[in-house]
Amino acid sequence: MKPIKLLLCAMAAGAMAFAAGKASAFPLKLTSVSGTFTVTPSYSAITDSSSAKATKASFNLKKVMVVITNQVFLNSGTNPPAGSYVVYDPYLFTTYLTNSDGYYYDLSGIVAIYIEDIATTFKGNGTGGSETDVTIADLDVYGQGPDGLNYEVGIYGLGSIKVSYKTDKATVTISGSGADEGEYQSSDYGITKGSFTLKGSGTPEWSGPYSIYWETD
Repeated sequence: MKPIKLLLCAMAAGAMAFAAGKASAFPLKLTSVSGTFTVTPSYSAITDSSSAKATKASFNLKKVMVVITNQVFLNSGTNPPAGSYVVYDPYLFTTYLTNSDGYYYDLSGIVAIYIEDIATTFKGNGTGGSETDVTIADLDVYGQGPDGLNYEVGIYGLGSIKVSYKTDKATVTISGSGADEGEYQSSDYGITKGSFTLKGSGTPEWSGPYSIYWETD
């Protein structure tokens, strides 16, 4: 097994085409993320206790974006524009913050998205096609909230890639669900459990079946 970062796929005349190319050609927007934290706020506070109870809290896309944009502000000294959103670039394997006016901020160290181990099913002809893959999907977000406390959302587990093709355009949905390490309000140890979705469309530039490329690359 080998870990990979996702390249996406589309249909070219006469054959399946799977894409890797320009950063602007195929942006995948983080459209949803939700789940729960279950954490121990402080082990030192319960060392001599006869009982303890884990703290639980929920998260969603709005709350996650508050942490992301605040960390961008802390790193850069500038508030991101209102309406900014997270995008994963399937060709350059980067995750960044952008908006409709072309704002760009590299989210390295704040947001990481990976795809591992793809089992692929696809079919198509010269005018269209489809693909449904089973994957391992990973999303990790780490940053400081406006309250000055640290937060981490980790989602690692079963995922899927669904693609529809029509001539030179592909529409892609990547989803994942699972659990991983989490942190809530600077807690000592914790777990997050949840799901996320990325969606996007564009014109591919990589020719040849993606699954074959991935296997032989």
